[in-house]
Amino acid sequence: KPPSISTKFAGINVTLNKDESVRMFPASDVVILSNEAQGTVGFAQGDPYHKEGMWWWRIHFKENVSYGGSEIELIGWIREDSLYVPLPFNFSIGNEIRVKNDTQNLAIRTSSSQSATWLGGKNTGALGNITGGPEFNEKFWWWKIKWEGGLEGWSVADYIEWYD
Repeated sequence: KPPSISTKFAGINVTLNKDESVRMFPASDVVILSNEAQGTVGFAQGDPYHKEGMWWWRIHFKENVSYGGSEIELIGWIREDSLYVPLPFNFSIGNEIRVKNDTQNLAIRTSSSQSATWLGGKNTGALGNITGGPEFNEKFWWWKIKWEGGLEGWSVADYIEWYD
């Protein structure tokens, strides 16, 4: 029985972390549509499929390939461990950050999950220091931050920026 369904890449752009074969079906021993290079970007469509002890994602690549004498859109299956989402900003532990402009009530959580316990929120300009991360979960990059005032928890990277 597979573990609970992966939601890691649902409905977002992903990048190949190594050269990989794009398969017609989610398995390692079936028709290969194309071989794509590390760094190729595609869009994760729908829910993943669990087979051979791993999650497979249906990826729509922005190109056509020749298959069976015809040109077809390249949409095929890739193993989850061959995919990643690049960090929007490459913060490091110890960096001082602040909540971006026009962000109200940035969630601070006990772990890197939207369903984790909410510890509090911070508004535009709130300052903190990165103490952990990054972690990718539920379509977002998360950083653990110790905020001014002592509150420490996980927040989504999209809503923070460098503070000089």
